[in-house]
Amino acid sequence: MSVFGWLEWLVAIALAYAAVPELLGHYLGVGAIRQVKTERQEVALTFDDGPGPLTPELLDLLAKADARATFFMVGRSAERYPDLVRQVQAGGHQVASHSETHPVLWWTGPVATLRQFEQASAVLASHTLERPYLLRPPWGQFNLALWPAAARLDHRIVLWSVNAFDWRQKDTPADISARIAAARPGDIVLLHDAGGDGRHRTLEALQTALPALRARGMALVTVDELVKGGRATVPLRMRIWDLWEALYDRIYHVDDLGAESIFRLQRGVLKAPIVLSDGTTLAPGTVYGEIHLKNTMLSQTGAIRGLRALRHSLALLAGRLETEPAWRDIEVFIGTTILGRPASSLGFTVSPVAQDLGGWWAKTYRNWLMLIYHPQGARREGSPDKMQLVFISMSRRVLEERYGPHGPSGGDDGA
Repeated sequence: MSVFGWLEWLVAIALAYAAVPELLGHYLGVGAIRQVKTERQEVALTFDDGPGPLTPELLDLLAKADARATFFMVGRSAERYPDLVRQVQAGGHQVASHSETHPVLWWTGPVATLRQFEQASAVLASHTLERPYLLRPPWGQFNLALWPAAARLDHRIVLWSVNAFDWRQKDTPADISARIAAARPGDIVLLHDAGGDGRHRTLEALQTALPALRARGMALVTVDELVKGGRATVPLRMRIWDLWEALYDRIYHVDDLGAESIFRLQRGVLKAPIVLSDGTTLAPGTVYGEIHLKNTMLSQTGAIRGLRALRHSLALLAGRLETEPAWRDIEVFIGTTILGRPASSLGFTVSPVAQDLGGWWAKTYRNWLMLIYHPQGARREGSPDKMQLVFISMSRRVLEERYGPHGPSGGDDGA
């Protein structure tokens, strides 16, 4: 291969590993929290690169302003100042990860990227007794390995919507203060409490910016509190799944059952017989409705609310059977899921996936679904036994008797 050929390969690798992820992650915010949509008057102040010698003075300023913040700490700095890590936590602030050594991720390999945040998480957990679940990459840089590393560690990536530029030598404390004070509800503000030589300017800026924010009625909260009070960016894995669902629905003509329903429905014809729990055998040629879940919607509801949403969606489906001409000949509702136990409690017949659907396909599909419902995916303790891929079915008669207007629920599940 010629020199130019090697250069072309190097450029292609650099684009795939660093440049494209940087564009998607850093600049477009794919798979990261940059800002939170909220109706509350809340702003999240975040501090990178610490802890350091000026962190105690910063904590005093925050305490006087009744402010809580999020500290993205470097593992090696945390090892150097373990008492400050505990002091930050004791002050009601959130401790988060900023890598172990603050490397340049553009030329940090996949294994090293994972180790950077794995080691930082372990160090911080040893001092706080809690594993951090927020991370911010150094300089906000992305590489192709950052997203899977964050997913494996059950971390959420956090960037910022307001950069105070407190690290620039040319900016005065007044410049920095003006940027902080102009923050709007839902903003995440980037600041630093260590890692440079201009942190005294940060402290001076906060002496005027904090009262200014409070005078505007802004509550100063942690990123965790800000996210819980609003709606943050959907994680990358959910965005990918949403795109896949939209593409699948378009190709296979799957109907969305409306904003209130957690179901999508695909009409088809059985190619093999199905035996239901009441002994009924449905012959090939029987029309079925295949239930697909809105996985993003379900994953964000929680276990109890999720079960209620499933019951409510079944009641909505039963109520619409006679009004939808395309559904009037459906005799059975089927699906494939890892939620076998909840499905059984809802009245579905649950059986193992057919042998011809086993092997690598079933394992891959199951692991992907577990990644959707839990960031630890297939590594989740106990999940291989409790969350096996199963086939579920429910006859039209059972659906109407159990969830129809004249059934036990009266078409109302109380959700």
